[in-house]
Amino acid sequence: MLNRLLISLVLVSATPEWGAATELVQSRTTVQQLDKCQEKIIDSYHWMQDDDQQWDLHLIDRNKAAELQIYGGQHSYDPEDPFYQRVMWNYFKSSVAIAFFEGEGVFKDGTLIEAIQSGTEPFFLQWLARKSGVPAVSWEMPTDQVFVALTRKFGADEILMFQTLREASFEKNKRAANVEQLNRRTAWYLERNIATMRKLEIQATIQTMDDLALRLKDLMPGVSWLDVSATWFTPFPSSNGEAELFHDINRFENSLRSRWAFRKVGAELLAGKKVFMTAGRNHVPLQKPAYECLFNEIDLVNSSANEAPGR
Repeated sequence: MLNRLLISLVLVSATPEWGAATELVQSRTTVQQLDKCQEKIIDSYHWMQDDDQQWDLHLIDRNKAAELQIYGGQHSYDPEDPFYQRVMWNYFKSSVAIAFFEGEGVFKDGTLIEAIQSGTEPFFLQWLARKSGVPAVSWEMPTDQVFVALTRKFGADEILMFQTLREASFEKNKRAANVEQLNRRTAWYLERNIATMRKLEIQATIQTMDDLALRLKDLMPGVSWLDVSATWFTPFPSSNGEAELFHDINRFENSLRSRWAFRKVGAELLAGKKVFMTAGRNHVPLQKPAYECLFNEIDLVNSSANEAPGR
């Protein structure tokens, strides 16, 4: 299906400007607008999904200069997921100036199918951007800064355990890892996260998988890390109180990332860019009020300019 859709689209063969977005010199007005609208971001603790919840967002200013399209996905590795067909269709019928993806991974080369199967929405969007000659930029808060902010609030061992087990949950629930694979991959994630903390001069007492297993039992008596569940890593408290600390960490991390993404994407919108963005779908309703506020600001500025003497 994707290949048939691809054939029906006119792809622009061009070499994109790859890497970080152009740094914008932000005026005082721009900073004030971002500050004002950032406060509209919803804390995930206070958000409830509607029965008719929309996971996409499309905004455009009255002068049709700045435009934002966000498509919220579920990190599917299935190339036949209708999400990919819908997003690709909308992407190639739009005039995209810059594409923002979640995470920090970079898709180096390969087919559209390979992009989805190796990196879900982030690699998928990078593939689209490369084909159309558009810069693809991560909206993500850098991992190092996330580690520092989280450990300052919750402690080194707690964040090491949270980060490692969340990745283990992803392997178990999204990639269907068996016990042998789960043990091996989780040990690798732990080593990588310990190395990150050492680089940042953050000291943790957890050094091995045995250490992690014991620390988890202190936090959740009677629970093995092999029981790791995706429900542990949501911002919403469990009805049975399970993994309460992890929910608190997730909620705080969501707030950090949402604000980082809004300011990075918002600066491009204030510069009059047409932005195309993918994200895990819960990010969309949480950030929606802030972007709506920003487009109101853009329209107010445009209206004032149009009403100025001599116009």
